[in-house]
Amino acid sequence: MTALSSNAVRASERAAILAVFLQLGVFAGAWAAALPAVKSGLALSDRALGLALLSFAGGSIASTLAMGAVTARLGTRRAICIGVLATAATLLLPPLAHTLPELALAAAAMGVAMGLLDVSMNGAAGALEERWGAPLMSSFHGAFSLGGLGGAALGGALAGAGFGAAGQLTVAAALAGSVGVAAMPFLGPDAPAVPGRGPALALPSRRMLGLGVVAASCFVIEGAVGDWSAIYLDTVAGSGLALASAGYAGFSIAMAAVRFAGDGAVAAVGARAVLCGGGAVAAAGLALAVLVPLPLAAAIGFAFVGLGLGNVAPVAFSAAARGGADPAAGVAPVATVGYAGLLLGPPVIGFLSGAAGLRVALACLILATGVVVAVGYSVADGRRRRT
Repeated sequence: MTALSSNAVRASERAAILAVFLQLGVFAGAWAAALPAVKSGLALSDRALGLALLSFAGGSIASTLAMGAVTARLGTRRAICIGVLATAATLLLPPLAHTLPELALAAAAMGVAMGLLDVSMNGAAGALEERWGAPLMSSFHGAFSLGGLGGAALGGALAGAGFGAAGQLTVAAALAGSVGVAAMPFLGPDAPAVPGRGPALALPSRRMLGLGVVAASCFVIEGAVGDWSAIYLDTVAGSGLALASAGYAGFSIAMAAVRFAGDGAVAAVGARAVLCGGGAVAAAGLALAVLVPLPLAAAIGFAFVGLGLGNVAPVAFSAAARGGADPAAGVAPVATVGYAGLLLGPPVIGFLSGAAGLRVALACLILATGVVVAVGYSVADGRRRRT
């Protein structure tokens, strides 16, 4: 294969992986947008819906825990293909549920599918990044963020047009599935299976555990901002319901934008500086939001949190993928620890808010940014990587 054709193959593989990240973002965004319709369709209380969402998170965490072993035997390409089909198919399950237990089972299936695709696509991204010889992971996660914004916007538009949960999720499944299936032929070949590689319950190394703690700290904040920023703007900053979503919108848009600049930042200053600088920016954003409880200041603060955190998880996953012979097996334990933070963040903030108020609860998230800085400094590579 000539250098020119080799570069073309790598470029097409990069585009395919970007498409898979985009597809999973559409999956997540469409599901979030459909939740109000799902909730009203089954007449669920907030607590009941929370239980269903807990089953989604549980399925995802259980799946990521096992995916290192699964991808080591199936091959990353095959695991991605299964994950693409599974995520599209499971989007069709929630509208079929007529009771809370049925919805919980559907949500758990969605979580398992998401965990499979998440670990395998990050493993493929890490492997391609290593062959490419330059940072790529942040742009892949940027595609996920764009997909999430697009999926949420699509769901909102369909809801505004009178579509219920079934219509919203069917359209999203068709769109997401089409994008993923179109990408399949351009994915890289399966790595040969290695007997005994990647046991499902292997203990992570100290460095991998540290990367997981960094990811978990990031996801604790991300989950808390996702679930509580609108409530904070409405009830504490006094924005009113019409503007309450501005904080999370700013957070999400800033996170998506900064991810497309993240690869260049890692190449220019190194992963350690990106992690530590990002943690400091996120801390400043949280401080602004809680110290100046006015709508504009809080919205700007949450946008700075998105800017700071945008490249934390991509850098952690990139380092994990390079931590062993099998990229997906490296990503799996870091993703498992990280997504546990996403699960724990919102309820912890709720508990703290009940005890001390929402301003104090969100201020406590600054401690998590400190963990990103301190642990990130100790586990991240300080060297620059060429572009």
